[in-house]
Amino acid sequence: MAKSFSAYTLVRGKEPLLRRMLCEVRYEDGQLYLDHCGRLLKRLLKEAPEWVVAPNPTPQATSAYNVRTGTQLAFAMNAASLSLDKTTADDVIGTDELPGFLDQLDTTLDLVLDELEVTEFTRLGYREHYYFPCDNKEESERWLLDLGLVTVAPTLGQAFSATVESVGVAISTQGTDCRYRIGLNTVERSAQVPFGETTLTVQASAVPKGQKKALVEAPR
Repeated sequence: MAKSFSAYTLVRGKEPLLRRMLCEVRYEDGQLYLDHCGRLLKRLLKEAPEWVVAPNPTPQATSAYNVRTGTQLAFAMNAASLSLDKTTADDVIGTDELPGFLDQLDTTLDLVLDELEVTEFTRLGYREHYYFPCDNKEESERWLLDLGLVTVAPTLGQAFSATVESVGVAISTQGTDCRYRIGLNTVERSAQVPFGETTLTVQASAVPKGQKKALVEAPR
């Protein structure tokens, strides 16, 4: 079957790549976590066997991983969350994965809130992390400044007899029903070099200049 096509809006010539989604709910009255954690996990595994419980659940928090969808469920006495994270892999979250994530939100978080008998909520948050790939740090800094959201006066660096090393932007707005926060900053992806059963994680900016070419040519 041919893959479906999805439309997206370029941001100054770059495609936004969705790499992480997270929904979190916080509450004040989740004390039953200490008593019902095992029963909650038993219900979860019975209803959906594709969930695998992380080793050694603790009184502080517990996690479970869905081997079919790659999502992670975490819950504790004061919060519960469901996330899908592909930031460490050379992959993106496709539009075909969104309906499944939303379905899991309904089933897993409802299960946690029901089992812990939560009634007093303090926060409901949802985050999406998008990547805009650049070839190097200089290009990413230039792209970020060209958005026009922030300007850096040359006199700032001159005042400290220094050069600006990095730029980040954080914008918080209050809407009618909720608050929105937009954060933009440059992130260097680490090189993942396999060595048998071990993977070496290396940041190119942290190695001598002569090794950077070797990292680019190394197998992934």
